[in-house]
Formats: sequence, structure tokens, C-alpha cells
Amino acid sequence: MVNGASACRRQAIVAFRAGAAERSRHGKTGAEGKPVTGWRAWLPGLALGCRGLTLIEVLVTAVLLSLILGAAYFVVDSTMLNWKKGDEQVDVQQNLRLAMDRLTRELRTSVSIDPNMDLFIGKDENGRQCIIFKNILRRQNNTEYIGYIKYYLDGSEIKRATSSNKINWEGDNPVAGRVQAVSFQGVTGLPATVEIKLTGTNGFVLTSRVTVRMMREQN
Repeated sequence: MVNGASACRRQAIVAFRAGAAERSRHGKTGAEGKPVTGWRAWLPGLALGCRGLTLIEVLVTAVLLSLILGAAYFVVDSTMLNWKKGDEQVDVQQNLRLAMDRLTRELRTSVSIDPNMDLFIGKDENGRQCIIFKNILRRQNNTEYIGYIKYYLDGSEIKRATSSNKINWEGDNPVAGRVQAVSFQGVTGLPATVEIKLTGTNGFVLTSRVTVRMMREQN
């Protein structure tokens, strides 16, 4: 019996080796025993007998991939939106500070300020909120003269105009944009004090008080 079993094992080994040699000579075979040629011959032997994906597996994979891509898009979109809001807020604040700095600087150095004559706070002939005060101006030939400066809100821009008689205005140059509202309020008493309040398009509010030096002209 022992010799018979050994003989059977030797025959099985010999047959396996002969089959392996035959397969190696003719190439790889697929699941049905047919020779495999072309690019499939380069695949590992175990992959040739594996089945493909089912429709359910493909659908599950597509759903998972969609969820991952949707989450990634949501994160990127939220980041870009927050960055845009932050950049817009900084831009509005810079515009308001630019307008406030220039306005307060000229108002602080204004001349011949008489709260009843040379300082006007209210609305101009076009119904725009404005402030008018007297200051030293320069002509195109670089000569100086005493004139008037007007700051007013035109749409979402603060503009500056000059005049020699408070009737004919010229310039109308934009000073800052993204302004929603502007408020000028005179504080009673001497020296004259003006409270300026600027509101940006994003709701940011900038407030400042300017004390105007009293320098009445001598006729």
C-alpha cells in the first residue's frame, strides 16, 4: 500500500509538471481553458479567473464617489466664499478710512470758519447730503486763493468739489467708493466741532469728530 501511494504521488507530480510545461509552451489560459493572448497575457494568473463587477457594485461605487466629490466641492466653495467676503470687507474699510482721513484733514485745517456762515451741513441743490467749508485752494497755475470745498455722497461714492463762490462747483472727483450712507452733524458751541459718520456697503461704520480751528478773516 505504501509503495502504491508513493507511486500515485509520483505520477501526480509528473502530470502536474507536464501540464505546467504545456501551459508555459502554449501561453496563459483563461477561465474556460482557452489560450490568452495580447495584453491579457501580461496579467497575473489569478486575475484571469476573477469575475467582473456587478451593476450594484458599480452603482455603490458611483454613489460613494459622488459623495466624496460633493463634500470636497462644498469645502472649497465655502473657503472661497469666506475669502471673498473677507477681502470685500477689508476693501470697504480701506475706502472709508481713506475718505475719512482726507475729509478730516482738510476740515481741521479749514480757514475763516464761522459756524453760521462758512460751515454748511445739510443737503445741496440736488438733495445730496453734504458738508461745505472754507479752505485754501490752488489754481492750475499753482496760485492760492480762498475758496470752498464740498464733500457729498453721490450714489455709493464720496466726491469732492471746489468753488470760489459756493455757486459754480468744479472737480466732482471721487474720493472713495462702497459707501452706503454719510452723516455730518455739527456740535454746538465754540470751537466748532463736526461729527462725521460713514457707513459702508457691508454695514461697517466709521465715526470721527473734528474740531475746526476758528480763523476768521479780517476785512
